[in-house]
Formats: sequence, structure tokens, C-alpha cells
Amino acid sequence: MFDRAPVHQPSFAEAIAARHPGYFPAMVSAGKGSLHHGDALRLIDEVLALNPDARVFVLGFGSNDCDPAAFRADLVEVIRRVRAAGRIAVVPRIPFRPGSPIDYPARLNAVVDEVTATLALPLGPDLYAWFAAHPDQLRDGLHPDDRGAVEMSRLWAEAVAPLYPPSAVAAR
Repeated sequence: MFDRAPVHQPSFAEAIAARHPGYFPAMVSAGKGSLHHGDALRLIDEVLALNPDARVFVLGFGSNDCDPAAFRADLVEVIRRVRAAGRIAVVPRIPFRPGSPIDYPARLNAVVDEVTATLALPLGPDLYAWFAAHPDQLRDGLHPDDRGAVEMSRLWAEAVAPLYPPSAVAAR
């Protein structure tokens, strides 16, 4: 969803550039399909080592998980490793999944909210609220369609705006 296909414009990087002139962030996707919280823990050291210049790490996992206690333990450890490497961790609220008999994202988002507050992390976007209000933007009940991808880029640009210096455009 963060590709630069014409149908996904404006991209996250373009949304940042529009809000913060002079900035056009590079993005490296270390995500893999069907990731679970344990996979994030297993992969984080390698991802940190392979991206020494990356300043902000998005920890966007949980859509495939269901155990809040195990999710919390691994999330906290991944955040610890990101911070130990001198980087900034940002955790989004896990997207809503329409039609699921058990609302696991809501249970895991309680963990995201608690960990974000306790560790004073920058707030990630609330993908749960967005897709709960716009389930038609999920092509299969989990992954965003083209419009949902554009909205996710916008939500991300809004969420990380405080990580950029105030711009002359914003001050007007």
C-alpha cells in the first residue's frame, strides 16, 4: 500500500513533502505477509542492522495475532531494541476487521494504547477507527483497497507530523 503507483497518490512521502517542505522521507519496507508478533521480535535486530540510517521504525504488526499478553511482551521487547539502537518507535492502532466473530484488533489495541502511553511513544495513526468507519476501503476485510491505501498514507502523514520541525507552511 505504500508503493508509488499512480492510483495510490498522493503517497506518504508526497504527503510529508507537502506538509514539511524540504522533507521527502525514504521508506524501507521490512514487512512480510502473515507476520506475527514473534516474527517481529525475531527480525528486528536484522532490520535495525540493515538500516543504520533509518531514524523512525514503524512497528505495524498484530493483524494476525490474538493473544494480548504475548503480543504485549513481544511489542515491548521490540520497542526496547529499537530504542536501544537510538531510533524512534511508532506503533499504529491495528486496523479493524469487519466480519470477524471476535474483535481481536480491539483487544490488541488496548495493549497498543497502554504501551504507547506507558513508554511515551509518538502516537501512530488510528487505523482501527478509520477502517471501522470505512470498511468499504478494505478489499478483503484486512488489506486496504486503492482508496484505503491513499487514506492510510494520509493518516500516517498526519500521525508523524510532530516528528518534523514546524514549517513556514504550517505557521501561516
